[in-house]
Amino acid sequence: MLTVSSLICGLLVCSSGSDKIPVTTSSEEALKLYLQGRDLWEKLRHHEAYEYLEKAIAIDPSFALAYNDFGYCQPTAKGYFAMVEKAVSLSENVNVSEGERLIILGHQAAIHADPARQKEYYLRLVELYPKDEWAHNILGGHYFSQRQYAEAVEQYKEAIRINDKFTSPYNQLGYAYRFLGEYEKAEKAFRKYIELIPDNPNPYDSYAELLMKMGNYGESIESYHKALELDPNFTASHMGIACNLNFLGKHKDARDQLEEFFDVALDDRQRREALYAMAISYVDEGKPGEALKQLERQYRIAERADDPARMAEDLNTMGYVLIDDENYEAAKAKFEAAIKLTEESNLAKEIKENYRRVSINNLARVAVKMQDFAAARVDLAEYRKRAESMNNPRLIAEAHELAGIIALEEKQYDQALEELAQASQYEPGNIYRTALAYLGKGDKDKAGEWLEKLVKYNALNDLSYALYRGRGKELLESL
Repeated sequence: MLTVSSLICGLLVCSSGSDKIPVTTSSEEALKLYLQGRDLWEKLRHHEAYEYLEKAIAIDPSFALAYNDFGYCQPTAKGYFAMVEKAVSLSENVNVSEGERLIILGHQAAIHADPARQKEYYLRLVELYPKDEWAHNILGGHYFSQRQYAEAVEQYKEAIRINDKFTSPYNQLGYAYRFLGEYEKAEKAFRKYIELIPDNPNPYDSYAELLMKMGNYGESIESYHKALELDPNFTASHMGIACNLNFLGKHKDARDQLEEFFDVALDDRQRREALYAMAISYVDEGKPGEALKQLERQYRIAERADDPARMAEDLNTMGYVLIDDENYEAAKAKFEAAIKLTEESNLAKEIKENYRRVSINNLARVAVKMQDFAAARVDLAEYRKRAESMNNPRLIAEAHELAGIIALEEKQYDQALEELAQASQYEPGNIYRTALAYLGKGDKDKAGEWLEKLVKYNALNDLSYALYRGRGKELLESL
């Protein structure tokens, strides 16, 4: 079996070494295609990466790591799960390196909502390959996904220390600093990213998102256009321009941008992303009925592809919009349809369990709005039990969020604040709820601080933000 380093210096493959994660394949041509494909998907050019990784697998059907990365490029959830499971099965092959095996099993753990196990795999990866920048980048990605941004920063900085021409950690470092509110450091990271690969769209896209976060909408749109000049089908930049236009109150212009992208989309993944962004634009404008029409269009794409996971996600999203529109019975019906669909599907048992937890949370939210607090508390207890048994910090935070929602609805404002303080502070809904709790206590100054934070949050293509931004702005102005 041909074994080489996984290290990439810009677009060049460096020489192999025992301190680098091996990549094992029986074909030198498959290896070359794999490295080209991986470089493209790392830069969010999934459609282009698809072709290279597909060819690599065709040449070497036992190429475990290629299947793992091919999963990221799939236009459907069904395809994504299938590729990762194939990688897992191939990882048992004696020729697959321990580093590759740890990467693949960590990916599977993420799909199974088991961050504790994923962390174990990736800590072991760094322990085995402390001089491999990819190992630190992967561990940094785990911390980033768990919103442990300070820990992520340290791993990205170590990856850069090992190889200052390795581009991926500069991008993620910029985002981590952005979430930490350290905008100058974020800008420095993104500018370095642009300097390293000036002919790639993603650095301009990432920098544009920072500009949008800072409220510099015009400059942000300009940077997104630079990305599109390099790749007219770069999905994230179309989404970013639309978000800026939403924030400027130009919702029709935002949707015109997205309709143009939908018409030239290269695959169903891009078409679904365009429709989802249109739905967000309508929600942000206060038109939930129109948003639901876009979500129905999105659902039909998943239905045609026989993609039950995406279909269930779409039904759940419809439910959230219906709750916001105070159509609680219809929302409940969508949530129940989603869980029925996944239970009757061929999804893996671990993925079905993920959807069961989501269903418990969703139905509890409906129960609260329907003033059935007893049912909501039963669901909360079950959700918290499952989250704690998995030792999943994000799910535990969601249990606190749910408890905060119940307390707020019951006008138990101190309890609501206590629970929401333990929920995610990166969730726009929690920012809004915290403001409402302070307002309920009669503290207009604190409520105003939280509402101002919400209005300036400027999240990219975020349904929760669209649900709360407008009403938060109106409430702030009324104070």
